[in-house]
Amino acid sequence: MLQRTEGILLHHFPYSDHTSILKVYTPEGGVQSFFYRIGKKHRRSGLLQPLSILEIVSWKEEKKEMHQVKELSSAHLFSSIGSDLLRNTVVIFLNEILLKMLREAVPYSEQFFFIKEWLVHFDREDFDPDAHLYFIAHLLAYQGFYPGGEYSDSTPVFDLQEGIFTDTRPRHPRYVEHKVAAHFSALFTEGEHLEIDRLERKILLNALMEFMAVHIPDCTHFKSLPVLEEIFR
Repeated sequence: MLQRTEGILLHHFPYSDHTSILKVYTPEGGVQSFFYRIGKKHRRSGLLQPLSILEIVSWKEEKKEMHQVKELSSAHLFSSIGSDLLRNTVVIFLNEILLKMLREAVPYSEQFFFIKEWLVHFDREDFDPDAHLYFIAHLLAYQGFYPGGEYSDSTPVFDLQEGIFTDTRPRHPRYVEHKVAAHFSALFTEGEHLEIDRLERKILLNALMEFMAVHIPDCTHFKSLPVLEEIFR
């Protein structure tokens, strides 16, 4: 039968001269795979750029994991992502995170619409050098990994390994403290935008990546991370 769905493109790779396999994150089916015959106009359109938001009509057959695309179009045409170096670098990095984090075909519409709405906002609004920090923090929260306790004068240290705020430094090196710990906590809320300088941005990103690596073992060794850090120097 035919099905219509929105999806966020995570990856595509050639299957034959004229056919590619698309790995797409959808609200109803989680990560799904599609066979897609690529026409010349689609090769030139930028339809398959990283994290493209797509409208997909496909044939779905029971007990088959791969679906055949009948129609493919853009659900949101990016105006800045893809052409702006800074935005494009951020999106490529976040694409790599999503590829590692969203491995299973688990439907989670709330998480899908968070990612979609964030991409639309990031594409349309003025560039925010801290946007990716908020994205990663909220994505971790959707995955069920949220700081335990609260930052305060009496609990000024966040233990990245245990995932809790504490009053003393742990014996291992996986922690942040004081102002950085306060900012780390604030990233997981919808509060006012933080004033973060370049050095703090780098420390916070490394803390988020460490927190992710501890709790999601496959989320390590990101090839695009050095490029992102170089761009933000």
